[in-house]
Amino acid sequence: MSNPVFRKFDGKILLVSDDKDLLTSLEYTVAGEGYQYNKAQDGKDALHKLRQLIPQVLIIDNGMPDKEEKRLISPIKRYKKYAGVQIIRLYAEQDIAAKSDKPDEYKLPKPVDYIQLKQLLGEIFGFV
Repeated sequence: MSNPVFRKFDGKILLVSDDKDLLTSLEYTVAGEGYQYNKAQDGKDALHKLRQLIPQVLIIDNGMPDKEEKRLISPIKRYKKYAGVQIIRLYAEQDIAAKSDKPDEYKLPKPVDYIQLKQLLGEIFGFV
């Protein structure tokens, strides 16, 4: 198990889900690994935090209502200031590939395998 003391860095993670249980579990996982993070429960709050933080990683629940995840991801793909933001989309399907066909984007199935999430974050931040 990793030690959060050795995981201090300037990077940030933005967690986005309207599912409070999922958001709490994500929060517990990233905090336990020592990552800096912020969270949002809807697209509007997430857009506001995205503009403030410019995170290195966005973890987003792909099943949010009204296609909120698309409205959030659109500016990341469009504006240079978000270049390099890694996106982890959480999908309901169990049979998806871990790496998306899009650059800087990953897919993980729900329910989330938190060991897999920790490994993926370690790869993204260069700890593996």
